[in-house]
Amino acid sequence: MLDGLWARGSATVRELVEGGCEGLAYTTVMTTLDRLFKKGLLTRSEEGRAFRYAPRLSREELHREAAGHAFRQLLDASPASSLPLSFLVEILGERDKQLLDDLRKLVERKRRELGQPKTGQKENGRRYSARRVADMLFTLRVIPFAVATGITLALAVPSFVLLEPRAVNESLGAVPVALGLCGLGALLAGAWKAATALRQASRTVARWSRAAAASSSIHSSGSVAVQRIPGAAPPLTAAGIFRPSVWLSHAA
Repeated sequence: MLDGLWARGSATVRELVEGGCEGLAYTTVMTTLDRLFKKGLLTRSEEGRAFRYAPRLSREELHREAAGHAFRQLLDASPASSLPLSFLVEILGERDKQLLDDLRKLVERKRRELGQPKTGQKENGRRYSARRVADMLFTLRVIPFAVATGITLALAVPSFVLLEPRAVNESLGAVPVALGLCGLGALLAGAWKAATALRQASRTVARWSRAAAASSSIHSSGSVAVQRIPGAAPPLTAAGIFRPSVWLSHAA
């Protein structure tokens, strides 16, 4: 009957009986159409002493509605909501593996319709979140130094200026002089090592830059340059403070 209504667009009981339902009694067709109307599948309008029926849904819409109703019942009856989904995936895989790709595309399209962020927006959110985390970690590292500096400037320096005598008669012994010289030597040695390490790091980064430019494997991620370098090198190296960069070797 529905096929006849879809083919005609609309029909009366007599038109269906005469045009395709010859094997059914007039009262059977009339009762069936009345039940379909009461279920909301058909619309009807008076035409003389009879009713003219028309399908409320197209064939595709009806199939989608029936499948959705059946699947909702299955989800409501199942104790685990993922169980019917696993059955659906198994059935699609047995029928045609291409259907699994079609299902994935439909899920992605539905997510876009529901207003979920796009992939680029998610990446931006992750990048911004990572930047905030990095800023927070840097702040936590700087806080002890800032607190110590503030205490020194607020308490130690004024105390020394106000309470320490301007002149003393005590002689400067050999031990304080030796300790002072040791401290000065340690300070100079640290400065020398820091300068040497900075010079070596600068030369290494410059050599890596030439190698990366020659191999044309330079990438960019936000404000931080990410470059891949050939040859033997650590898997991951971060360099620079004002112009940070990340270097990846083939071991990464």
